[in-house]
Amino acid sequence: MKNENSPNNESGSVLVYILIGVVLFAALSYVVSNMMRSGTPDTVSEERAKLYAGEILDYGRVVRQAIQEMRISNGCSDTDISFENSKVSGYTNGTNTACQVFDPAGGDVRYVAPASDYGTGTEWVFSGDNNALDVGTSSPDLILVLQNVDLKICNEINSKSDVNLVSDTDGVS
Repeated sequence: MKNENSPNNESGSVLVYILIGVVLFAALSYVVSNMMRSGTPDTVSEERAKLYAGEILDYGRVVRQAIQEMRISNGCSDTDISFENSKVSGYTNGTNTACQVFDPAGGDVRYVAPASDYGTGTEWVFSGDNNALDVGTSSPDLILVLQNVDLKICNEINSKSDVNLVSDTDGVS
């Protein structure tokens, strides 16, 4: 009499289960990879917007801290501060390297060009000629501006800074 639970009756069934598992894993991998590649390259995901906003705000903090240290340690006034750097021309303000943000003798900040993912044509603009509304005194302020930032990144920066969010209808692109 033959035993129906003998190993000979089950030969090959483990192999079928393994093949089914491999096929299901391959299908899952394909779906996940397509989801990761979906969307247009011009759009920024919410997660990336948070990451980029953090990078931008951190860089602003580094520059601000360097300026504060130059004011205290090197006796630099706002009119002495220079944003001269080797990457972008047009930011000369004397030869006192102790008051240059991007010089080792001054602020010792490394100039970091904005990532292309921040927006099309994005570039840092340093200014000491503008007066920011409701900030400091009526004298011109030192301002670091990042132009043409993607709207999602801009809104994430505003959210982290407790500033009202911007919509597409506000004339911002």
